[in-house]
Amino acid sequence: SSGINAEYGEEEEEESEEPATASSKSAVTLKHMEGMDLKIDPWNGEEIVRGVLKDSVKLRVDVFPSHIKKHHITWLHNHKRISPRYRVRFENDRREVHILSLRKKDAGIYTCRIKYNDGSQKQQKDCTLILDVSVPTFTVKHNP
Repeated sequence: SSGINAEYGEEEEEESEEPATASSKSAVTLKHMEGMDLKIDPWNGEEIVRGVLKDSVKLRVDVFPSHIKKHHITWLHNHKRISPRYRVRFENDRREVHILSLRKKDAGIYTCRIKYNDGSQKQQKDCTLILDVSVPTFTVKHNP
């Protein structure tokens, strides 16, 4: 038994006499990539990211399996493609968007779209995050 459930592409408990080494483990995973479903989720399950005006914020996603080759990540803000500019940077293989000096107009819906080839056909997955930008609160001290 190979330990792989072919219908769903999930690994089950392996019953093997060979000692499992790190290299053989990754080789097994890569060998069975075809037809595997890619998952993309908000980092730490945070679907709503809260930022404060003029601060910086990171929008992040988790992609699994992380070693899928030939994938392309695009980020959209309110359904329009965003590209790096002086306040916006992509990091960690485009899995993170770092926005510097937040403005009110940065609030809205961010979609991380990943296009990849699972070995048999081209696939696309979207992950949506909401960025809420609030105004910093100030405490005013009154002299008695």
